[in-house]
Amino acid sequence: MFAALVLAALFTQEGELELLRAEDVRVREAAELRLAESLDPAFLPTLRGLIAGECDLEVKGRLSGVAAAVSTRQADRLLSQGHLDEALRFLTGDAAEPDVDEVIHRLKQNVEAEIRTWFPEPPGICDCPRDIHDCAQEIRDRFGPWGAAVLIDLLGREEKDIPAACILAEMDDDIIPCLVRALQQGNAKLRREACSVLYELVAVHHKSLEDRDGLVAALRELAADPVADPDTRFRSQWLLDQGKGAP
Repeated sequence: MFAALVLAALFTQEGELELLRAEDVRVREAAELRLAESLDPAFLPTLRGLIAGECDLEVKGRLSGVAAAVSTRQADRLLSQGHLDEALRFLTGDAAEPDVDEVIHRLKQNVEAEIRTWFPEPPGICDCPRDIHDCAQEIRDRFGPWGAAVLIDLLGREEKDIPAACILAEMDDDIIPCLVRALQQGNAKLRREACSVLYELVAVHHKSLEDRDGLVAALRELAADPVADPDTRFRSQWLLDQGKGAP
């Protein structure tokens, strides 16, 4: 039954792809829109193969538009779950390309270098020549998930020049899944810093962590970790006591 459904979906997608060659431009545009909204991301490798072999420039352009829309849709889904690096693979282009990780690393370096120019001198605790809230919004507007990925990476490093924690605490709610994922899977420093940012988001900015898979377990583990510093254990326990991550 499942195989039959897969084949039916495949034939439907192929039929929509053929409509991109229809004589009526309205039919072509409608097919492109339907594909952009519904094409399974698993079909992307096949789609990119079609793009590479397509000679008709208009069809090639429409196929490329569909590929970009589907990649963005999949990246948005991954971002909503906190999977930053996986989302960046789709935003980079072909997530299956062998050098995609190197491309992501290079793009992250470029974004970090740009942000670093905003802070010519090491700031104090949340003390810098730029307004932190405006800085957070500019990073979001200019770099999107690339900026968020760079800031999360900086949390896990011994970084003194860029106040990543302060900036992340001023970002919109869609950064929360990424911080939760960092709390669950990061190194010791990243988990500590992610907990600190989550604490500020809840205690100071009155955000809600809602029900997120694995959050309670991660907070309990951190609150009971004898190696963790007292502040981190306190913040973890406070978040648990507030019931902000409880299922």
